[in-house]
Amino acid sequence: MPIPHFYKLRSRIGLLNPPIHHTESNIGVENGPDAILTESFLRSFPKSALDTFDFPLPETLTKEHYESAIATSASQCRDLITQTLKRDEIQIAIGGDHSITFSTFLAVLAQKQNPQEIGYIQFDSHGDMNLRQESLTDNFHGMYVRAFLDADFDMPKIKALVSPTFPATNVLFIGNLDLDETGEKQYFTQQH
Repeated sequence: MPIPHFYKLRSRIGLLNPPIHHTESNIGVENGPDAILTESFLRSFPKSALDTFDFPLPETLTKEHYESAIATSASQCRDLITQTLKRDEIQIAIGGDHSITFSTFLAVLAQKQNPQEIGYIQFDSHGDMNLRQESLTDNFHGMYVRAFLDADFDMPKIKALVSPTFPATNVLFIGNLDLDETGEKQYFTQQH
């Protein structure tokens, strides 16, 4: 059985602006990994490993530097995972906002020779497949899945981290999919 390698990924970077139907950002979600991966919890896994990564806070970024900050921190987080995860370990990432999935999936893709052989299951109430130009909030947490699927994803610094794209047929969405009408729903329908 693989040994758990836990990653505390403290992040709120995917939330530059308040989510749809909210008036405030989800401040505090970056503390989730500390609340879950406590010393008491980790004692239940005596052979486990633990690494931590802190993403920049969105309030420290300008809109002009948002894409660069995401690309830089995502590649640093990916590198942390690929450099520390051993053959007999399984990656278990606990994060703040769900855009941490971008870095963790980059790490999975970096370890596989053929992306066609990987499946991705997303449990979420949203598709997270917006283009930036279509996004109602300009929050990366609503875009990161599209970066893996679409060669025309419109954030070039982030898209440069994903090569090649991942086949949409290998993605399974589970949840009450609330797809944005601005383009996400059309893209999803075309791909599935």
